[in-house]
Amino acid sequence: MLNDFTGADKVYIACRYTDLWRGIDGLTSIVQQQFQLDPFTDTLFLFWGIPGREPETERLVRELTRQGKRVGLPRMLPGHQMEVRQFDPRIPMKQAAFGIWEPSQEAPLLEKKDIALALVPAVSYDRRGYRLGFGGGYYDRWLEDFSGRTAGLCRGVLLQEQVPIEGHDARVEVVLTEQEAIWIQT
Repeated sequence: MLNDFTGADKVYIACRYTDLWRGIDGLTSIVQQQFQLDPFTDTLFLFWGIPGREPETERLVRELTRQGKRVGLPRMLPGHQMEVRQFDPRIPMKQAAFGIWEPSQEAPLLEKKDIALALVPAVSYDRRGYRLGFGGGYYDRWLEDFSGRTAGLCRGVLLQEQVPIEGHDARVEVVLTEQEAIWIQT
């Protein structure tokens, strides 16, 4: 199942002008081998990266969807809450606060319990799995009762030894950079 990567050699996760070479093949091998999940049947919660501020994931989202995978994207709600809507290229995305592109309300709602893996965006990560976000707390609140697996993408030059944390900050299980996968000990 994981051997069918038609066109995947052209799909990369990139941040600014530096390609993170862990594209579909790198992400799916980590999902399959380490998380014991099947990224081709389990629902994935990704994000639509903000150009110049987060890893560019649009091509990854589109390629996985083209291959028939179920991919969710965040949609911000009032009160610093968010929900996950299924990406469908036939339904127009809309630009929300902070320059974030998100699915419209017409996109199917995905239940948190059905999501196997969340790929969590950040400005920066540290080697403990904590992240510096944009200060809204959307993901920290959403992750509070999430029982699936978590991963973060970080450009190697932005990886820190420690970022400031608060009691409510959630951390991911693995941080992926161009050079390494950093597994977090819990």
